[in-house]
Amino acid sequence: FEFLPHGFFSRLMIRTLHRGLVRATSFWSSGMVVELDKTRAMLRFNPAVYELTVTVREGRKGHREAAALLRLLIENIDALVSGWYDVKPNVFVPCCHCLTTK
Repeated sequence: FEFLPHGFFSRLMIRTLHRGLVRATSFWSSGMVVELDKTRAMLRFNPAVYELTVTVREGRKGHREAAALLRLLIENIDALVSGWYDVKPNVFVPCCHCLTTK
């Protein structure tokens, strides 16, 4: 985001947890860890650069649950951005090669 509207991350936390599909294992003022069928995701907001990072780690069941959790989180973020705010976020998805060369 070029800026983050006031209350965005707290609304995202409530929206994600309210649906009841995921369970919060940990949360703090600028992040949270959620779990869906042993698949975990971490959402972190860096207020200094207005950056929201979503990281999903697949669990024992494999990539389908990881994809389902990522999809759920992205849908929540997209619905919040388009429903509450009139902003255009920049979305970056790194490729596997870029992740391994860091």
